[in-house]
Amino acid sequence: AQKGESACALSEIEFEKDDPSNGHIDFITAASNLRARNYGIPEADKMHTKRISGRIIPAMITTTALITGFVCLQLYKLAMKKSMQSFRNVYVNLAVPCVIQSEPQKPPQVYYLPASTEGSAAASSSTTSIASDPLVGQSFTLWDRLDLNVGRDISLTQFLGAFKNKYHMSIVMMSHGAVLIYHPTLALPSAA
Repeated sequence: AQKGESACALSEIEFEKDDPSNGHIDFITAASNLRARNYGIPEADKMHTKRISGRIIPAMITTTALITGFVCLQLYKLAMKKSMQSFRNVYVNLAVPCVIQSEPQKPPQVYYLPASTEGSAAASSSTTSIASDPLVGQSFTLWDRLDLNVGRDISLTQFLGAFKNKYHMSIVMMSHGAVLIYHPTLALPSAA
């Protein structure tokens, strides 16, 4: 290849399920059967794959185009800094056909009120710590988060205790990305 040219020339091909010489159905069957084995679901033969691919490609393209259009409409509104009332949730069922739009609701806000310590022996010291609590009077939604930096070498039980001491609240669930780290129904490891 000369300078500026690719050593490998690529060209697009059109999917054709009825031509056995192009290997399209062979590839789709092999890929879908690898997925089936991976997830323990029944595998499909070439005829079954051919029947499904004849119906799914047009449906998938239509649905993808429709959803992409609705998402882009919402992105335009976001870029134009439109108010919350201009955004829409969209439910689509192309089999019926049915398109329903609704106005998204704001998540409910809960105001942080620390637990009352009146009448306890430590009421005066707790009242002082609650008065200096940075969260008093703030509101939160399910989409908000609190960050607590207590170092790297700390157990989950110690972290839960430090959070409760600082914010006077108990953690209901803790996750990192898509991984659930803590939920009260999970058993905590015993402290060593």
